Amino acid sequence: MRTWRKFAAAAAALLLLSGCTNNQGVAARVNGEIIPASAVSTTLHELRPLLAAGSPGAVLASFVIGPVFLDAAESIGVGVSAEEAVVFLESAAASNGIELGELSPETIEFGRINLSVNNLLMSPQVEQLLGQIEREILALDVEINPRYGVYDETTGYIIDAEPPWIVSQ
Repeated sequence: MRTWRKFAAAAAALLLLSGCTNNQGVAARVNGEIIPASAVSTTLHELRPLLAAGSPGAVLASFVIGPVFLDAAESIGVGVSAEEAVVFLESAAASNGIELGELSPETIEFGRINLSVNNLLMSPQVEQLLGQIEREILALDVEINPRYGVYDETTGYIIDAEPPWIVSQ
């Protein structure tokens, strides 16, 4: 009888854990479009020397709200091409004495997003766009894989979730 109970307990645990696998490979869904977990991990891996304090949640947040900033930057003529993003990332690395290897399309997109945000902030037209950017971010339909944290709809940030097995004292 004990064997049966152990088996039942193991089966129940597997069923509970299988609920977590529905998002396997998916970091987030934004307006129905998938951001793969591989995009986050690849970007972190390729830019680890530059993102010393970068968390998976911070990188994912860039991918979640980044398209809003890319569109805004392009709308006022300060958009960034893939080539410009590569130059930006390589020069940032070089100024820190780091040599980057081959960059993936996801990492280049991350560079485009970050350089576009910089360009927007430097633009005199940024004040006119802030309300529109905020409205667009608030309108996003975002689902985050809980392993990355919790999406704050008001800021566009992903708040790192404390794993449930760690108890704060």
